[in-house]
Amino acid sequence: MKPRTLLAVLAGAGLLVWLLLRTGLAPVIAAAAKLGLPGLVLIVAFQLILSLIMGGAWALLGRGGRPMPFSGFVWARLTRDAVSQALPLTQVGGLVIGGRALALEGMGGDFALASTISDLAVEFVTQIAFVALGGGLLAWLRPHEHMGAPVLAVVGALAIMATGMVLAQFWGAHWIETVLRRVLRIAPGGDESAPVARAFRVIARRPDRIALACATHLAAWLLAAIQTWMTLALLGVRISLGGAVVLDSLTAGVKAVAFFIPASLGVQEGMLVWLGLMFGVAPGAALALSLARRARDLLIGLPVLGAWQWRHGARIWRRESGPPIAAGRSSP
Repeated sequence: MKPRTLLAVLAGAGLLVWLLLRTGLAPVIAAAAKLGLPGLVLIVAFQLILSLIMGGAWALLGRGGRPMPFSGFVWARLTRDAVSQALPLTQVGGLVIGGRALALEGMGGDFALASTISDLAVEFVTQIAFVALGGGLLAWLRPHEHMGAPVLAVVGALAIMATGMVLAQFWGAHWIETVLRRVLRIAPGGDESAPVARAFRVIARRPDRIALACATHLAAWLLAAIQTWMTLALLGVRISLGGAVVLDSLTAGVKAVAFFIPASLGVQEGMLVWLGLMFGVAPGAALALSLARRARDLLIGLPVLGAWQWRHGARIWRRESGPPIAAGRSSP
């Protein structure tokens, strides 16, 4: 682990410990006890449905490459999220492993790289709309909070990140190709007939698929807010659906901006406690909500990572032991 990543982990862990000490373990445990095993199983099942939906959005963008079953995109999405949420790695690490997972599942290397970046760009664009919706609801439901400036700052940061990713697909494709081929260990095709730059152009030629991918991701964001509302209800907390959208959207937005903090440690907890207070959610319940999310992520992520290690571990964790994956053909 790099020193700056370790520092981010320690800072996030310190914030989490401080919140737990300030709130006290008893309220957190009492709230979590109301969830119980059946409630945890329910939110895990809900999250798996969201993974199917997000895998579908990715498939809409990646189907222009080599024919590949829908399950491959879902598996790559599960792997991407597992690395980001169940391991002490940043979201960039999850993106890298998710793209490599798609290549190892049989997608041509060029489209694996291009569709990964395109899917992330679409996800960011729809997240801007989701955060803006949450900010608008906050201004309507809690006008005395005066949160316009912080919300605009988050939206602005996301807009800059999304714009950078979109522009890079047109003017920085060759640089992206060089960097990601080295990181993902994907070798160029023998005839160089379909470099990443060309794959980006192929994806861009289908605006109908891009629009549908945007709609799919936006639906996933809204369903995630419903999941937050449902989880709070299982914890014994009453909150309006609009309040749940505010909690989920602004927390997700800040987590995206703070992508350099592994697993959003401390960031997620701090935002849920802060925003929860605006809607009458006690800090103990907000922390229980965060811990339920992390338990959900571990229950999904650890089996996915175990299966991933069993299938492709030698290539991922010891990259130097095997040859790179050639673009346009599947791994053995």
